[in-house]
Amino acid sequence: PNYMDVGAFLRVNVATGLFYFDGRWRPVPLETRYIGVSVSGQSAQRAKMNEIAYMKAIESIKKGNQVMIFVHSRKGTVKTGHAIADFARKHGTTGLLDCTLTGAGMDLAKKKLSKSRNGDMRELFGFGIGIHHAGMLRSDRNLMESCFSKGLTKILCCTATLAWGVNLPAHTVCIKGTEIYDAEKGGMKELGVLDVQQIFGRAGRPQFDTSGEGIIITSHAMLNRYLSMMTRQAPIESQFTASIVDNLNAEIAGGTVTSVSEAVTWLSYTYLFVRMMRNPMAYGISYEEKHMDHRLVRRRTELIQSAARQLDDARMARYDAKSGNLAITSLGRVASHFYLKHETIIEFNKKLSPHLAMKDVLDLICSAEELDNVRVRDEELKELDMIKAKAPFAIKGGIENKNGKCNALLQGYISRIYPRSFTLVSDTHYVAQNAARVTRGLFEICLKRGWPGLSETFLTLSKAIDKRTWWEPICHPLRQFEKLPMELVRKLEERDVPMSKLYDFSAQQLGQLVRYKRMGDKLLDYIRQFPALDIQVKLLPITRTILKVELEIYPDFIWSDRNHGNIQPWYIWMEDSENDRIYHSEYLMITKKQYLSEEPIQMVFTVPIFEPLPAQYYIRAESDRWIGASHVIAASFQHLILPDHRS
Repeated sequence: PNYMDVGAFLRVNVATGLFYFDGRWRPVPLETRYIGVSVSGQSAQRAKMNEIAYMKAIESIKKGNQVMIFVHSRKGTVKTGHAIADFARKHGTTGLLDCTLTGAGMDLAKKKLSKSRNGDMRELFGFGIGIHHAGMLRSDRNLMESCFSKGLTKILCCTATLAWGVNLPAHTVCIKGTEIYDAEKGGMKELGVLDVQQIFGRAGRPQFDTSGEGIIITSHAMLNRYLSMMTRQAPIESQFTASIVDNLNAEIAGGTVTSVSEAVTWLSYTYLFVRMMRNPMAYGISYEEKHMDHRLVRRRTELIQSAARQLDDARMARYDAKSGNLAITSLGRVASHFYLKHETIIEFNKKLSPHLAMKDVLDLICSAEELDNVRVRDEELKELDMIKAKAPFAIKGGIENKNGKCNALLQGYISRIYPRSFTLVSDTHYVAQNAARVTRGLFEICLKRGWPGLSETFLTLSKAIDKRTWWEPICHPLRQFEKLPMELVRKLEERDVPMSKLYDFSAQQLGQLVRYKRMGDKLLDYIRQFPALDIQVKLLPITRTILKVELEIYPDFIWSDRNHGNIQPWYIWMEDSENDRIYHSEYLMITKKQYLSEEPIQMVFTVPIFEPLPAQYYIRAESDRWIGASHVIAASFQHLILPDHRS
């Protein structure tokens, strides 16, 4: 209803550029029905809702239509499907649901179904019922969408994700129950009007239908709420205040905001400002305040100052309250680049220290706010225990909490353990995607803080998530070559031969090692393709406290377009192991052109030195893509002659 506000937010010329499409523009008219269930008790209410959903579905199917039944949990789609199948058997209406069509469509669908591991999907398909939710494999969801669009299933039991993400209409759409789980609140809440409108938007197919039907089955107490919501419509309000801190950080990092006054102006371009002007009471602004401060400059300033103080407390930005100046820090820049929330950065500031064991590193990653939507379900505990038993590193706190579940799923993902539960499949992908960028962010933070050991740990773990393989001695680095037969890699792991020793083997010796003589040459090719560098170091003291370092870097491997592409990135840093400090770091991109030129890659930088002189600094080269591709050389100070104080 408040389309004018959206137009104002987008800076649209209302007279010439704003077009509003209301119900009159709907190509297929929609008939809506509201059914209230007054039965007491949750189980009895669910059973009654299933019965009503079945009756309405059969009514529509008798007229030759298809039906979508929306439920609000993944488990609920399967339970509803089975309940409708039971009602159909009980009332003798299985023939109405039968879709035994002749032709290639059904045969091909059955062939694809036979390959699926989802037993519920295969069983319900026999009754002409499909299921669809985000916990299913993408291939299974595609198959269900295809079957429904081709008329191979009469009923599709699905969650609201289908309404938002997939253009798959039906004549009749039924919302069974209106209570949904809210992960942020940790409890149930009522379905919002936008979700209802989006779900009802699935009803009616413009090319084939002349009408659509939308049905809501809810508790009797909620009936009036949905009647009034759908007839009066609720305006879209802004949710920006919940994420204003992170958005302000992004603007400071981007250089578009450098002071409070600029940030106040920036806030005037948001939808939040448009709605605060239109409906101030919804945002805690009294009409007196609005009257006194027509453009809400004071309220906008308060919001910005509050966000700036939070960024300053989290060390993501520097805020000078007197001048109002805002400046980004390295921590804030990393948070902006990797989309890390300020709550996550606050947690890292508390727990991050230069020396963390791997179990603490994994627990730290899994405590990030980005993984907060993961919930532990009772039916998953048995399988999580199995994954935990195979995890190479101990899981702090057990799998009964969010951190422990994320930890188990992350280690299982790297170990290539494939869960059977479809909710765990979905959660695994969610954890892996978010943990990958959180780990990269932590690596950047540690590198900027100059912590060598922890930087190497986070970089290695980040690569392990990307490659889905562990490092030595858990897994052999040659696992990263996808075309190399896995049985050869397993034999190398069984014989516990580290990568560093393989360079000394001949093809014949390698063939004997894996007991497959003909594969010796192939194995040697892969070993020579594994990225490595040869680094020559020259130290030149400039003063008694500044040392000039000159590096000559040679790629020491055979370049393969298939395995290396056009570029190989490396991190090069100089560290002092005695003081546990990185003094200089650079990101080096080695191109194929540089490799073919056979000319050394030059790198020159300066680092501080202190008296008494340490025995040596170390130059470390770590591949940004390959696990185990690292090179460490000592830069000895034994024969270094420092300039005289008087010079």
